[in-house]
Amino acid sequence: MNKCINKCRGEFPDARFIFCNATSCGHDGQSAAKRILNDIKNEIHAGPEGEEASYAKVEKYLASRRTSPLVLVLDEIDMLLSYSNRSIDKLSGGDMLIKNLLNWAANPECSFVVIGISNAVDNGYTERLQSL
Repeated sequence: MNKCINKCRGEFPDARFIFCNATSCGHDGQSAAKRILNDIKNEIHAGPEGEEASYAKVEKYLASRRTSPLVLVLDEIDMLLSYSNRSIDKLSGGDMLIKNLLNWAANPECSFVVIGISNAVDNGYTERLQSL
């Protein structure tokens, strides 16, 4: 993975890269999500604030045409998911983070790329990612 990221850095010198391993960011999806969101906020120099305001502030920053692309490489992305939470209407923690990451990546206004890595295949986590 490091070799690929280093090659990307060489190909895209203006891009900024953040590498996070969800399992080493916290003991559960909620704490890991806060740590990853804080890593993103630190990279864009956004100050501390509430979770909802943080998501809005990050999105506003990423949608600014003056920004260089931000690439988040997120290993063990499935560890952020709350498998027990099947509701898309009431997301929190890791589910909320993943939903926002995917929305930013899909938004053509945002200079953001997310690369999610998971070793889990054909299980409930895969279905949960697809539902988000």
